Amino acid sequence: MANARIGSHPSHGYQLAETIDTTGKQLGWNDSGKLFFCVQNATADVLVYLPKLSTEIAGWHAKFILKTTAANDFGIVAYGSSATVGVGATDGDSDSIVFMEFPSGDDGGAGTMDADSDLIYFKASVSEAGNVIEMHTDGTKWYAQAWTRTPADVDDVS
Repeated sequence: MANARIGSHPSHGYQLAETIDTTGKQLGWNDSGKLFFCVQNATADVLVYLPKLSTEIAGWHAKFILKTTAANDFGIVAYGSSATVGVGATDGDSDSIVFMEFPSGDDGGAGTMDADSDLIYFKASVSEAGNVIEMHTDGTKWYAQAWTRTPADVDDVS
């Protein structure tokens, strides 16, 4: 079987940065390649929604960096999911995220892997500024990699 090109979605190449500090932002095809600085909110969870998967956005990617920590979570939600932090989706027809965490601290903790997440989030009062989540898609699934200090900094909801 020959290698096949699956997409060539245009991107900002991390040259465009944006701060997200309130819930409800729906990302679109034109947000590919953006660098998002994430601010946990002191009064409520902040949720950001990924674009709907399709072959037209194969190659879409973005980087989310936790800028400011607070008492509530900052979540990245798969399109169509009803999931919220701590609660799984109930609709069953949402896009899904393949999630892998790479903790870099000296505590010896192992990373996590989940092949069918609805939401990934920087955990409140645990995550540290500088933790990173990168999102990529081949048009059929989302792929998320998280770089954290400890395994407890980022979690997912299935």
